[in-house]
Amino acid sequence: MSSLLQEFLRPASRKRQHTMKGRGEAEAVVQFAIDFLGDPRMNELTDDKWKLLDEALPDVPNRDDIPREAAKTLYQRFKYAEARGWSELTRVTTTTIKSRYWGGLYKFIDWTREKQYSGVRYTFECINPENLAPLPRDAFDDEELLKLLTQPLFTGCKNRMHVWQPGGYLVQSHIYRAVRRWRFRPYAKPYEVACNRRHPVRRPTFQLA
Repeated sequence: MSSLLQEFLRPASRKRQHTMKGRGEAEAVVQFAIDFLGDPRMNELTDDKWKLLDEALPDVPNRDDIPREAAKTLYQRFKYAEARGWSELTRVTTTTIKSRYWGGLYKFIDWTREKQYSGVRYTFECINPENLAPLPRDAFDDEELLKLLTQPLFTGCKNRMHVWQPGGYLVQSHIYRAVRRWRFRPYAKPYEVACNRRHPVRRPTFQLA
C-alpha cells in the first residue's frame, strides 16, 4: 500500500492537476490504514482486514488533549487512546469519519482499482455511539447580517483608511467584495439590502473610492 500511496500523491502534470483533487486530504487516513494493517499489498486485503480497519477508525480520538508529539499521525492518536483510555479524550464527529476517513479511503481504493487492485470495494459502516454528532454550522442570522450591512463600509465610510467610520465614500475593498460575493446576487448591493430592510437606514449619496 505504501508504494501505491506514493504514486497516488505524486504531482500530476499541469493538464492533469484537476485529477488530484482530494488526494492530499486522503493521505492521513490511507497512512493510518498502512500503519494499522502493516502495509499489506492491496490484493492481500481480505474482508476480515477491511472490517478490522472499519472498526478501528471510530477509535481515532480528536487531537485535543493529546501531547503534540503523540498526535502527529492518526495512528499515533489511535495508539495513545488505546494505551491511556478515553477518560480525558474526545471522539471525532461522525462527519469526520464519513467525509474524511471513509471518503479518503474510497478515493484511494477507487484509484487503485483503476491501476491494479481487483478486490471488492469494501463498504465502511462502523460508527461508535459516542462519536460526536456534527456541529451546527456557524452562520449569520438575519438580524446579525443586517447589523453588519448597516456599518459604514456598506453605507458610506470616511475614506480608504477608515472604512468603519461614517462618511461619504463607498470603498469597494476586499472585505466589501467578499461579502457581496458570499451573500448576494451579482446585482444586489449590500447597502441596498440594508436600506430596503431597515427603514431608518437611508441610501447615502456617496462617491466611489
